[in-house]
Parts: sequence; C-alpha cells; structure tokens
Amino acid sequence: MTTPTRPWANGAVLGWPSAMSSSEEEKTECPEYSMCFPWSHFPCNIEALTDRVTRVVFGEARGEPYLGQLAVAYTIVNRVGHAGFPNNITAVLSQKAGAKHQYETLDLPEHTANYNAAKASNSDEYKNCTQAAQSALCRTEPDPTGCAVNFCAVDPCAATDSNDWWTAVNKMKIGNHYFICLVPK
Repeated sequence: MTTPTRPWANGAVLGWPSAMSSSEEEKTECPEYSMCFPWSHFPCNIEALTDRVTRVVFGEARGEPYLGQLAVAYTIVNRVGHAGFPNNITAVLSQKAGAKHQYETLDLPEHTANYNAAKASNSDEYKNCTQAAQSALCRTEPDPTGCAVNFCAVDPCAATDSNDWWTAVNKMKIGNHYFICLVPK
C-alpha cells in the first residue's frame, strides 16, 4: 500500500498501520470523495466515518456554537496526524483510557439515544453537527484551533494540561470548551 500524505499532518508523511482495522467501514474504496482525500488509495466508507465523527460532535458539543462543534470535529482529524494518537479515524474514535473511550460521549447510552433520535428526525442539531464533521473531514472550513487534539469543559483539566511527554500549547476557549495542542517535550 502506498503511504498517503495527509494534509492535516503539517506536511508529514505517515504510514497506515499494517492492520488498519478489521471494520468494513475502512475497507471500501470511496473514489467519489477523492477531492476530500487526494491520495489514491484511501480505504474508507466516508458515510460511516462521517456518522461516527458526527456522533462524537453531537455528544460532546451539540449545545455549543457551530465554531465549537467544528473545533471538536477537528480534534479527531488532528489526532490522526499527531504522533501521540492512532493514525486513522476509526482507531482515534475507538481509543480508550482505561475502560472508557477518550471521547466520553461514546460511553453514555443516553447520548447515543439522543443522537439516534436527532438523526431519525434530521433535527437542526443533527444537521449542524454533521456539517461540522464533514467540514473537518474534508477541510472545507479552517480549523478554528489550528492544531488542537484535546479539549475539556473546565480549566484546568488533565486533558488540557501538560504531562510527562507532551507540552500543552495554544490553549483557547471556544464556546464552553478549552482546546489545546500538544507538542513533544
């Protein structure tokens, strides 16, 4: 497999893991989205990936202004190009800290029920979250954070503080969340 160049990886070339995922979503070619993903062999089902990202945006930021929703979506995209996280969307969304997902909304059944109801009714909240997810995945709107990979509703917070390996930089507040970029120490 050729190594894709990811536009969100600040020009870095990152290879896919040898066993990217066993999920069907990432095994189907999606040439109709080649304008979003310019490398030649991007294995995905963009609708399934968009749905997963929308689910996280909905659960984490549905009451936020659109810019806050877009910022949450970009934390997912930015993690793909960051050395501290997996390098595909499905793995980023599946990543856990202990027994819980890093995107905590994925562990809350009531968030899933609310998302499914909003999706079924095609509510404005659902549409806005979907737009934010699509815009981040295709980079049709600029990243309001520049590089954020973490966010938290309070400050200070473990997710937005430096640790033994990474220094938190560019902390900013968008809506009710604080976003940070991480650089190696």
